[in-house]
Amino acid sequence: MNNQNDHDTYIIPPNFVDTGTFFGGMFRARNVIEAGILAVATGLPVFLFLPFGLTARIIVLCLTTLPLVLFALIGISGESLSSFLVIFLKYMKNRRIVGGGESQETVRTAASAKKVRKSGKKKNPVCSENTASAGTRQEIKTDRSNHKSVKNEKIGGISGWRRRGEEDFPAEFDQIKGYEIRQKLRPSQTQKKQQDGMQRKKSAGGRKRGPQQDSRKKAAGRSAGPDHRNSRQKKGRSPRKPLRTPEPQFTHLNPVADYLPIRKIENGIIYTKDHRYVKVVEVIPINFLLRSAREQRGIIYSFVSYLKISPVKLQFKVLTRRADIGRHMDTVRREMAQETNEQCRLMQEDYLQFIHQICSREAVTRRFFLVFEYEPWNGARRTDEEGEAIGSLQSAVHTASNYLRQCGNEVVLPDNEDEFTIDVLYNLLCRNESAANPLPVRAKEVVAQYLADGRESDIDHIPAGEFIAPRSIDFTHGRYICIDGLYYAYLLIPSDGYKTHVPAGWLSLMVNAGDGIDLDMFLSRQPKERIIQKVGQQLRINRSRIPIFIIAPLKGHEFHRACANVGGEFIQVSPASPHCINVMEIRQVDRTVNELLDGPGIQLSELAEKIQRLHIFFSLLIPDMNHEERQLLDEALIHTYNKKGITHDNASLADPKDPARYREMPVLGDLYGILKKSAATKRLANILNRLVNGSASTFNQQTNVSLDNRYTVLDISSLTGDLLTVGMFVALDFVWDRAKEDRTEEKTIFIDECWQLLSGAGATGTRLAGDFVLEIFKTIRGYGGSAVCASQDLNDFFNLDEGRFGKGIINNSKTKIILNLEDDEAMRVQSALHLSDAEIMEVTHFERGNGLISTNNNNIMVAFKASPLEKDLITTDRRELKDIVERMRRQNEAG
Repeated sequence: MNNQNDHDTYIIPPNFVDTGTFFGGMFRARNVIEAGILAVATGLPVFLFLPFGLTARIIVLCLTTLPLVLFALIGISGESLSSFLVIFLKYMKNRRIVGGGESQETVRTAASAKKVRKSGKKKNPVCSENTASAGTRQEIKTDRSNHKSVKNEKIGGISGWRRRGEEDFPAEFDQIKGYEIRQKLRPSQTQKKQQDGMQRKKSAGGRKRGPQQDSRKKAAGRSAGPDHRNSRQKKGRSPRKPLRTPEPQFTHLNPVADYLPIRKIENGIIYTKDHRYVKVVEVIPINFLLRSAREQRGIIYSFVSYLKISPVKLQFKVLTRRADIGRHMDTVRREMAQETNEQCRLMQEDYLQFIHQICSREAVTRRFFLVFEYEPWNGARRTDEEGEAIGSLQSAVHTASNYLRQCGNEVVLPDNEDEFTIDVLYNLLCRNESAANPLPVRAKEVVAQYLADGRESDIDHIPAGEFIAPRSIDFTHGRYICIDGLYYAYLLIPSDGYKTHVPAGWLSLMVNAGDGIDLDMFLSRQPKERIIQKVGQQLRINRSRIPIFIIAPLKGHEFHRACANVGGEFIQVSPASPHCINVMEIRQVDRTVNELLDGPGIQLSELAEKIQRLHIFFSLLIPDMNHEERQLLDEALIHTYNKKGITHDNASLADPKDPARYREMPVLGDLYGILKKSAATKRLANILNRLVNGSASTFNQQTNVSLDNRYTVLDISSLTGDLLTVGMFVALDFVWDRAKEDRTEEKTIFIDECWQLLSGAGATGTRLAGDFVLEIFKTIRGYGGSAVCASQDLNDFFNLDEGRFGKGIINNSKTKIILNLEDDEAMRVQSALHLSDAEIMEVTHFERGNGLISTNNNNIMVAFKASPLEKDLITTDRRELKDIVERMRRQNEAG
């Protein structure tokens, strides 16, 4: 990014786990199966029973079977044929009006019957009530399949609430009124006693919240016995109802309250009838679009941090309705009444008309909500699921409050969460009525209805559903639903139905669409087991037998545990090690695959190719070698190989005693003897003497290691100074010969601390080494392999030759992984990889195990996870290593 004030473009990633599709999601599996069934059902009769020729049958198939198959593949409105038919039949079966005039007439009949009878004789009225409620329950039963579709408006849509001010809670709705509503919303004490099955005396303190109520809940859980516990275990495994003690059902006056899938509201949590726990919180918005581009990036960065640790199931809801300016209008009218100047009164009247006109067309208020659903841990023992749900949802609210505060938002934390949740649901479900009658007025009306119905004893136990339920819900139309006199239509945008490249604040187009247009966004993290399974299908951890070669110039011992536990080969190249790689060896390469692919090709001199790489070796060993010495060294190398019978003719490489193998190769000692004979090369011989007769004489041996193992680690960390650079080149040259053998075999070369080859060897030697590494990265894909290099300092990549090697390596790397960096280094990475400020901010704040993957112009934040065993094998943390040692000591003592 050239300018930090430029606006970024963001990418909406697709769902990672998408199953049940073919051809990259083009066709669903269900559509394909139905198309196959239709093809067989219509195609077989054409071939078996029609007395026509082959051409005529094909024409008939094209006119009948082919359109049916295409129709089945495409489906109807995004659904398969069978799915659409099932939905249509369910709609035809369940279309009706819940509540309304007929239900109200039943209620009035029951009320008049109760007024005639005495208060002590309530048998018949109760029967009539039960009959009405049974009819209502029958409606609920027949519409059970429709609950899920309605749930988005009732529960998922229940996700709304807003900060309520004085305009929503008038002065007469004081603490006494609030206490009365809390008493009405509290679950019935008699019902709890029936569930407990215990004989207790009523006490005034029993209605208070606190330890007594908790003790009653625990007693209820104990009294439920094995049936209650078994029912919890079976819930989720069997579609049948759990064998739990039936709770006495409360008969609502409003049938819609029975229809709503809300059992109760307590502790600010919505308890649903299918035993889920939902929490709703309101968020105060900020004017995001008026912030600068840099501020927007900071807000997005903080919001992304929250999404990483948010609950599994999360819903964002935007509730839009016409603004209530009643208080402002009343204030203006009071000022008009006190105004004595006639001209001012005329202006105020004009102002009132203007405000009313604007409000009727443009004045809109929006409330923003977060909805959490409790998701129990898989395999967890649910001894107290309700307590766990309450604690989990409260923790989710506090976490959201802390993270969203970093974005500039505030989460509303009401004093009374139950009243707050009731008011939110009431405003959501009863849009028309809530605009005219606030919740206190609605509460009085409900209480008056129960008094008129002769149910004084139920006033203290009125469920929350009665206060939030609309008068009726009309499901008789296919394109809309009528709730509380308002008509609702729903439009669904699937996860892949919106463009993937979006600017910051892209949802504002839908949020600001206008009055009566709500927005609901549902996020659901996929289970970790499915993610691991999906990733495991794409990324194989050496299960496909890909040869792995790791060159470790520093701290090679860190690879030893992992290498030993996977049965790999650990080669240690050092003066004190018995392992040796003969740098002068011309290694035999299997060219069978190349000859089969390309046929006989031009025979290139293997001796000339080897001498070219030996010049790089000696340039690293002797950085100040001049051109004359380089030419004399070339002659000495050719003479050394000739003494072994090796010439530029590749046939001379074969051993006369065993033609299938190469001759014995010269070692550095043979070259040293030739260099020592000439005075012009005496200086080269003296420098080479260290590797022949000095402390590093282990280099003067034939190769005694093999690269046949599929997992090979070459540890050269014991080499120091100039020998480290030389040893790294020897190991890399050894591996490169192995990688070029078979172009059809996948292989990977890891070069750790690659900067060792690009520094510390003088300009000429370093350029030759850089050219060699750059050649590997440019050509290894042609040999069917991949190369990975790692470095802690990107500046080492760009210091040599004005960054030619560093840029070449990065440009030829399809995938880049950036771990935690300091600010200075991060700015260099930002310039090289063209990262945004938000991504660099992430990089500088990465914790251990986190990184940014940049591939195909896409940048993704990832967390690298390891199993406990893998962590024990690769960890370098001192504390973790100490724990491993102590654990192994205890195992040895126990054994």
